[in-house]
Amino acid sequence: MWIENESGKRPDRRPVRSKSLGVAYALWLILGVFGAHRFYLGSFPVGLAQVCLLILALVTPGEIEGRFVLSVWAVCYLADLWRLPRLAMLARTDPLAVPRDRPAPPPSVTFTKG
Repeated sequence: MWIENESGKRPDRRPVRSKSLGVAYALWLILGVFGAHRFYLGSFPVGLAQVCLLILALVTPGEIEGRFVLSVWAVCYLADLWRLPRLAMLARTDPLAVPRDRPAPPPSVTFTKG
């Protein structure tokens, strides 16, 4: 169900919860190696993937293979430094809202016996 604003139009995306960019950066700095900033922002699958990739990098036998997996993890970890503002903005909006570049979903129809 869409919540219309005072002009009667459906907003593009509506705020649903408060997620602080400062808290996300602090989590990235302190516990980011475990993906804590991703869990905070609601990206549970990506946070879990970061944790698994870190564990895999630490337990991978072989010097070359372990360094390769650790390098992939490090690139993902450092890329989040630049992606955090957008991730925080997306976490503060309704993930089910339809962006303006896509058509609105068709209205749902329910039938009742009567």
